[in-house]
Amino acid sequence: MQSGMRFIRSVLGQEVLTVFKKDESTMRMFSVLKVIELIHKTHPALTVINLGETDFVVHYQPPNKKSRIFEYLKTALVCLTMFFGAAFTIITWYYTSRNNN
Repeated sequence: MQSGMRFIRSVLGQEVLTVFKKDESTMRMFSVLKVIELIHKTHPALTVINLGETDFVVHYQPPNKKSRIFEYLKTALVCLTMFFGAAFTIITWYYTSRNNN
């Protein structure tokens, strides 16, 4: 399936259906017929068969701008958890291997 998607992307390239404003949360409704029309503009020989809904809604929400300090704190927490988890695993393995002999 992935190779088929790569083939479609290489054949069709990128067609623009709409442009959203960068800082605005927006919902827009489109029809599959518009998408098929865009495909036929660049590749009129292709046959497109719609197997799903004929209308769809695109809800664009701009990404939240998070604090860099919060990101660094999360990274430090993950690193500490991994460090102490690995240390606990090594100590447990050493203790059990020593008691089994």
